[in-house]
Amino acid sequence: MSRVCTRLFADILGERPEAAVLADDELEADDRLALGRTAAGEVVEVEADEDEEDEELAAFEALSVQERLSRAVAYLREEYHYCFWCKFRYETAAMEGCPGLTEEDHD
Repeated sequence: MSRVCTRLFADILGERPEAAVLADDELEADDRLALGRTAAGEVVEVEADEDEEDEELAAFEALSVQERLSRAVAYLREEYHYCFWCKFRYETAAMEGCPGLTEEDHD
């Protein structure tokens, strides 16, 4: 897979993909770590922890599509004063001008 990615990047960039990335000595420690390298420039491979299941996510995914949408809309309203249906972020929690919580309210 990495050979395919390397060739794809080479085609897109018209050069080797490594040339588009800063050299290790030009990167800060956090940036090196984010790219999977140690301070010494060694590559760090992190195993995906696929065995752990997120119980909260599993419970959310078990809900009906309508209930998931309803919860997402409510979260956006409460946390960001954003109406999914108006596609507008309001200044205050009162959300003056928004006709309601549902799509039908916005018809």
